[in-house]
Amino acid sequence: MMYFGFDLGDGESCIHWTKGGGAGIVNVVPVSGRGSFLSAVARLEGNTIVGHTVKENQEKAEDVHVCFKRDFLRNDPETDRVIRVFVQGVLNELRKNAEVGAYVDDPEKGCFIVGCPAGWQAEDRERYRLLMMDAGMKNVKIVSESRAAFENALHSAENGLDADPGNLTVLIIDIGSSTLDFAYVQDGNEYGVATMGNVQLGGGMMDEMIVMHSLDMQEKENPEQAREIRALIEKNNAKKSRLMLAVREMKEDYFKHEDLFLEENRTLEKTVKLFGDGKIHKVKLTLSPEIVENFLISKPHPLLNGQSFESRLRDSLVSVYEQIRQRREPDLVILTGGPSRMRFFQDLCRIQFASSRVIVSHSPEYDISRGLVFTGSADENMTQCLREIEAYVQSRAIEEKIEYAVPELVSNISRPLTESILQSCVKPAFCAWRNGKLDTLNDFQEDTRRRIEVFMHSSDMQNAIKTQAEPWSEKIVSAVEMELCEISRRHHVDFKMDCGRLRIHGSGSKETPVTLDFIHVIHAVVSIVLMVVMATLCGGSGMALLAIGPAGMIAGVVLSLLIAVLGKEAATNYMMDRKIPPLLRGMIRVRSILSEKNARKIERGICRDMLEDTQLTDDLVSQVGDCIDAAILATACGVEQSMVS
Repeated sequence: MMYFGFDLGDGESCIHWTKGGGAGIVNVVPVSGRGSFLSAVARLEGNTIVGHTVKENQEKAEDVHVCFKRDFLRNDPETDRVIRVFVQGVLNELRKNAEVGAYVDDPEKGCFIVGCPAGWQAEDRERYRLLMMDAGMKNVKIVSESRAAFENALHSAENGLDADPGNLTVLIIDIGSSTLDFAYVQDGNEYGVATMGNVQLGGGMMDEMIVMHSLDMQEKENPEQAREIRALIEKNNAKKSRLMLAVREMKEDYFKHEDLFLEENRTLEKTVKLFGDGKIHKVKLTLSPEIVENFLISKPHPLLNGQSFESRLRDSLVSVYEQIRQRREPDLVILTGGPSRMRFFQDLCRIQFASSRVIVSHSPEYDISRGLVFTGSADENMTQCLREIEAYVQSRAIEEKIEYAVPELVSNISRPLTESILQSCVKPAFCAWRNGKLDTLNDFQEDTRRRIEVFMHSSDMQNAIKTQAEPWSEKIVSAVEMELCEISRRHHVDFKMDCGRLRIHGSGSKETPVTLDFIHVIHAVVSIVLMVVMATLCGGSGMALLAIGPAGMIAGVVLSLLIAVLGKEAATNYMMDRKIPPLLRGMIRVRSILSEKNARKIERGICRDMLEDTQLTDDLVSQVGDCIDAAILATACGVEQSMVS
């Protein structure tokens, strides 16, 4: 599968691609000869042209459009048409590319991950996805641009983010051409993005402000010409688009070399010719440090409802800070988007988030498209991984492990069970029988049974079973975990065990319930083992088993003594229908009853009979298996739901 990350921006767009599901090389796809190309579309001699080709042919081009993405939320048919034509033009460029052309139109080979502002609602994202498909994309997913920015930051070696992304709290500030977007990432166990707002403030607004300022200056020299130009660009979007393209180029040149312009107090000037109404109109565009500081940044402006760009930006940062500091201040603040190069923007962010590390990209124009590739690839890996996990759960792999391990559990339980019964039940019953308080061995057996019944429901007995069940459960769960990790490795998904919790890192910035709490699972398994074993031993046949063993052992000792005194035949008859004389009872010592030999004999009997109880094995396999299956599926479901949200 080839993954295309398509950052369709209001000012500029960019596409990156990678092949396969691993951490492969990410490449940029040039469009109209540029890695980062203008979000511009026009008609030239009956053909659609996009990107810098529009700028190079703007005097001859028709139906020129720029800055169209900002209008998408208006749900306007004309805006949808322009976006559709632009995307169709971009796809045509991709089809001509020798490396990627064969993957564009095959949904089995190519997947487009298209970015959108984090503030867009689910219905907006779905409408956007359908518009992309209508333009010709066969396999398309919509992903938050802020999430993509985080993914890119995690994968960029220049940032040195070697910390576990699950432990990072991050604020992403994405300033584009039309919007200022904020997204907050907290708690790596959830991997979600909580959008804090969507502010109509971006670099494109500065472009319009520069045009307005230039025309204001021109009006002082030639009021009539300025009025004619204003009227022309108001009724002809193509003419306005030409001015916006020229201004964008000037502004980018300025902010890329801002230190030099400040140091030399240099001024940028450009004259644009507009043809209309039978005339040639010359528009003089000007940009200087003084204009940037006193007009673009600090001066209240009608486009901002009387606020300055700086004050609107500062208010937005303060608002976000007040919201997120109630949770936890961010470890990182990631600045992305082309206008993030502006020094005053970086300074305001550093002041407001003084305790956080602020990351400024060296190539913000590439951040989103690269991050979209990482996100799409990671999501697809996770999807394939979850499918295999679900198939694994639905197989009998886990149940077979439990079934194989049941003999070990029974064997481990039999010894402490025997020792506890001998000390707590057999010994006091035997002493009562030897002292004449119990008449016959039948009485001894019944007394032992009653004592065992009480003891089996005691906390001491339950703790004895739990002590053996816990390591057994841990081994089962550990074996399952190893197989889950092997599945994850095949799909390049990061599974990490941390304090008994299996954390699934399919994509660094998705906050989602991706924790499989194996400690909780082990506790649940132990409870199941205790319940099943107790039900087996405390049932009628189980209780008889536990009581008959010690009684038979004493009967054997007594019989040996009687044979020595009376002979075998007389001794056997005596055992059948007589009370044992006190003298013979007194000859049997407690230590002989509690000897290692007798204990092991009873232990083997208990172990054998428990293993022959098919109900015990069946219950353990089904109930423990269902418990582990349910925990894994619940986690997988949480991950899957978060990927859709």
